[in-house]
Amino acid sequence: MRKTILNLLLFILFAVSVSGQHLAPGYGEADPVWLEQLLYRGVEWRPRMTVAEGNEFFMADAWLDGTVTLHGLTFTGMKLRYDIFNDRLVILWKDIQALVVSSDEVDAFSIGYGASARRFINLRDDYRGISGFAEVIYKGSSMVVARHIKVIGKNTSMSSYAQFRENTHYYLITGGNGLQIRNRGSFLNMLGVHEAEVKRYVRQNHILVGRSSPEGFGVAAEYYDSLVKGAEVKN
Repeated sequence: MRKTILNLLLFILFAVSVSGQHLAPGYGEADPVWLEQLLYRGVEWRPRMTVAEGNEFFMADAWLDGTVTLHGLTFTGMKLRYDIFNDRLVILWKDIQALVVSSDEVDAFSIGYGASARRFINLRDDYRGISGFAEVIYKGSSMVVARHIKVIGKNTSMSSYAQFRENTHYYLITGGNGLQIRNRGSFLNMLGVHEAEVKRYVRQNHILVGRSSPEGFGVAAEYYDSLVKGAEVKN
């Protein structure tokens, strides 16, 4: 009877801890049982295309250092691969097995650390016109994000052989909508009544804005947010 009560209390404690995950400090050193429960319960990752040249992954097919945030808790020291052919996050379990983390449970992840880290968030279905994992270029009242995808295309040098090809699409998220940025002009057109002011700011500060300099979209969006906020204060 005592053992049963003890097990029940431990279960309740575990459940309460999970519900208050955002309060847990130093979670990177948590008990391995927690890691097993929250991280390593996905299905084994297997390649879906075995005859295509290249690989499905973002940046490299090697395991990359990074962090994963699930249910508001951030785990550091992870080994990650981001499968951008299938839009799935893959983690390494005990240095031997690749597991796919349920996308429904992943809030965010990063590849690398510090200022050079590539940071991704799960947009889920919160915005019209875009969903899934997206790299954050800028996040304020609006957001600029990049969706990295790979598709299977024909190898130009071997007409009968397939290869992975990577494409990146940029989006401005504002007002609940994800609007695809096709070029510098289309981005500026999205800014409405503030287009001329942002264009002037970009020109005067010699900011490069375009697909070859996507960070410029973020700088311009940040200034756009300041204009919107200023207009709201005046009103």
